[in-house]
Amino acid sequence: KLPLDPDDKRLIAYRCGAPTMIDGKMTHWSGVRKWKDVAYAFHCHRNTAKYKWDMAIKDIFSFVQSLNSA
Repeated sequence: KLPLDPDDKRLIAYRCGAPTMIDGKMTHWSGVRKWKDVAYAFHCHRNTAKYKWDMAIKDIFSFVQSLNSA
């Protein structure tokens, strides 16, 4: 039900250390990954990766707030 782009879901999962499919390869469990590693995996600049993370978390927070206020 969460209105998130699949790429944003993968980015969140990857940053948090969860296994996810990137470029046809399955990653393994790890600790929280550094922004440099996230940017490398998603072929973008680290500031872009962080911006996408921030926007996705903001969307999740707004969605959860809308559920609580209904």
